[in-house]
Amino acid sequence: MKDVFESLIGTYLLKIGEQYKVQHDKMFDFMCCYFGNKKEMVRCILHYADIRVINERTELQSITWINEEHDRLTVLITEDTEKEYFKRIRKDLKDGKMSQCFHNSLMKYDAYRYKLLRLLEELNVDFLTTSTHTKNSSKHEDNGDQSVGTNQFDNAIATFLCDENKHVQDHL
Repeated sequence: MKDVFESLIGTYLLKIGEQYKVQHDKMFDFMCCYFGNKKEMVRCILHYADIRVINERTELQSITWINEEHDRLTVLITEDTEKEYFKRIRKDLKDGKMSQCFHNSLMKYDAYRYKLLRLLEELNVDFLTTSTHTKNSSKHEDNGDQSVGTNQFDNAIATFLCDENKHVQDHL
């Protein structure tokens, strides 16, 4: 795969450090459409893609197909690969990418928030608290989070989690 990427540098891809980036937006759309619907490539995307691709360009078939048609320009996460998807989210959370994980385009779906809450419950609460305040504050990377202040965002997530947990507990 690396040899293929190397052969595309200058035409379709840019290489910045160890990362490959698509040079043109339309080519990125095409690549998401073409590779995002092939199970073996979806696994590769879940493993290697930048978190922004995971956040902005993935759809969970179990959630989005209930509400709307599949967007062809996204990576389709089927029920077969959904476990791997949440394994990636878990890894990103453990790597301290808390706010990036919550800036996911799927957060608009109740079913996704419920699944994410289940994942968060599996993680150690002390770890999440420590991770949020140490790793996110010490790493300042361009992750598209500029629209919401960190404290405001942390408060919104905390409120969401408390409300969602109360809602779940009320139905048990």
